[in-house]
Amino acid sequence: MSNWAKREDTRVVKLVINGSGFTPTQRKELENKISNREFNPNKNIELIDFNELDLGEYEFSFHLQTDKKTELSKCPLYTVSQYFKDLYSIPESKILVLR
Repeated sequence: MSNWAKREDTRVVKLVINGSGFTPTQRKELENKISNREFNPNKNIELIDFNELDLGEYEFSFHLQTDKKTELSKCPLYTVSQYFKDLYSIPESKILVLR
């Protein structure tokens, strides 16, 4: 990514992360790496935390149905942003699995 960003100095690379999956130390290390002039001399790599985005019209709600046997009305209702914000604290058995 760094090499490409150095060659393509007129383009912007937006690195989108799920910040809730990082420890404060990991997040700080990533921020420091991106602000490092050797790694990002053109300052065209930007770090964006998905949890801090305003999804506006793209935000929607869904029921977290982990199996077909449970009625939707009994499943928790999440918005997209809340699901990703809580993703690392949701028990593994309740995480939405796409099949």
